[in-house]
Amino acid sequence: FDWPLPLFQDLVQAVADVADAKVVHLEDGSDCNIQADAPFWRIVGLLQLLRLANELPARERRLDELALRGPRVASSQFVIGGIDKCDAHAEYQRWRDRSSLERQKTAEEAVLESDPFEVTEDFALFLTHGCLVPIGFRQRCIEADAEEALGDARSLSISGMLRRRSREIRIKVPREPDSAILKAVVHALGQKGQHTSRHLSVMFE
Repeated sequence: FDWPLPLFQDLVQAVADVADAKVVHLEDGSDCNIQADAPFWRIVGLLQLLRLANELPARERRLDELALRGPRVASSQFVIGGIDKCDAHAEYQRWRDRSSLERQKTAEEAVLESDPFEVTEDFALFLTHGCLVPIGFRQRCIEADAEEALGDARSLSISGMLRRRSREIRIKVPREPDSAILKAVVHALGQKGQHTSRHLSVMFE
């Protein structure tokens, strides 16, 4: 595109500033419907469209040029800094719930292919717009993912241990004589319906 660079920079800055000002008023808690603020997400859509336009020089080579040019404006100019103040854990939960249902449209597909453009549940997620999200917010989402994965692993470990314990063969034996343990084990394993693959748990009387 042939917009003068200063004009394009001013437009990007203006749209990013408006998005930054609106996001701090967005109700983004775990029990909130962030999709309800359609004007904010339409501004995000416009910012995405400007970002894609900014990257055109890096994708298209002109006839008189030997190499591709880079983006006209630094990618950091498109970041909505106010998102850093939002609830990363609630956002991760929303993203996880949506991603488990169906394939999500990318931000690029949403702004370029949707006709008419609609603010869908998938589009109304900060993590759909990773390139516009501050690194700190993304890191907190990753931490929420790691914490949940660790919690799941602990739950599986505990439940597995309980299942193993429930399958144990428990026997009580006297401390004397030494042969008492052998006799008790032979007696326990010799019972009808007993499976030798189960663990033995020995307790002294």
